[in-house]
Amino acid sequence: MPRRLLRALSAPLLATTLLAATGSAQTITATIDGGAKGTPISPFIYGMFIEHGGSLLEQGFRAELLDDRKFYFAIGQKAPTRPGPFRLAARGWKAVVPADGVRMDSVHAYASDHAPLVTVAGAEPRGIVQEGIALKGGTATVGRIVVAGDPGAHVAVSLVWGPGAADRQTIQLAPLTAQWATQRLNFTVRPLRPRGQTPSVSDPSA
Repeated sequence: MPRRLLRALSAPLLATTLLAATGSAQTITATIDGGAKGTPISPFIYGMFIEHGGSLLEQGFRAELLDDRKFYFAIGQKAPTRPGPFRLAARGWKAVVPADGVRMDSVHAYASDHAPLVTVAGAEPRGIVQEGIALKGGTATVGRIVVAGDPGAHVAVSLVWGPGAADRQTIQLAPLTAQWATQRLNFTVRPLRPRGQTPSVSDPSA
């Protein structure tokens, strides 16, 4: 920036006249008071720049635990691994057995071209699961799920961080409705294991 411009901007009072770029010329006057003081800026607010390098944003900086939250890819299909450094392996959704208990429904899609449709059958747990999530023990993990379906189905969401029965927390959802509805989730991970999996299981026997 030229020094003369720096000097002009530091002047206590600067009046600038601009010519509007319209069909009929119009004079617009703006006044800049270099001596005016505003509310002090908090020292905890600062600017930064970050490169979209590898998986830095998708699986780290944004603190979004789940990949493919809007089900761009079908259940059982992983996103292709893109070449380059700092890139983690792509995670994806898998069906809780049997695989034919979950299919993609394009008629009642919510946020993409399709949404997973889980068909329940008796007391057999069915649903979807995503593995390989990084967790920190002793911390709260909050989220939400958007669901719709038969009010008679019992749906639970579990956060699992180990093989034992105590290494998980399960939240029973409120009864479903025919319309998409958001339900909030609040988990607390015990300080046991740094890796986990999050199944969303529809269990009619619950």
